[in-house]
Amino acid sequence: MASPELQPQLVEQLLGSVLQTIVRAQGLMSSQVAELVEKVGFEETSDGKLEARTFSFSFLRSEVDGVTGQVVQRQVTATMPVLGLINLPSLTIAEADISLDIRLVAQAPAATQGGRIAAGRAAERGAFSALPNPLRLFGVLAPKRVVRGKDEPVVVESSGTMRVTLKLRSQETPLGLDKLLSVLDTSHHEA
Repeated sequence: MASPELQPQLVEQLLGSVLQTIVRAQGLMSSQVAELVEKVGFEETSDGKLEARTFSFSFLRSEVDGVTGQVVQRQVTATMPVLGLINLPSLTIAEADISLDIRLVAQAPAATQGGRIAAGRAAERGAFSALPNPLRLFGVLAPKRVVRGKDEPVVVESSGTMRVTLKLRSQETPLGLDKLLSVLDTSHHEA
């Protein structure tokens, strides 16, 4: 099956789309944690409000009676927020190693007035507005090629490969979630 012809794109669009994909992946991971917190940590009350989902259990506690000085056992029921009992996933993209081979196929001057940036874009560049505009470069991802010499071994050129390496690591609990867990932790009670 023949691959379709690659259409030239602005180089910044080729690079930006890869970076945008990584940012979206990070956002997707964060939204999954938020969804888990809402589904596992809270339940809807009869009046439609969200209330912390709790876990209750009973146990015997040994205490010293203040009057008799003797050790007595008392039945106690403890109630704790469920979110305080589970380890929430907290992953982040720590590093992305991106390698692209782009073949430049065209160039075009940027929109200018007298070789300088157009007035509408001058403010964006600030002190650099006096610099000439860079060229707009167009490219395509370079395809892989197999090169065979007459009496030489086969050589596979690595151009056209897009290598994305994601290293995931556990991150600190986000500040907002840490505050929520702190509030829920202080809300547990014993009866």
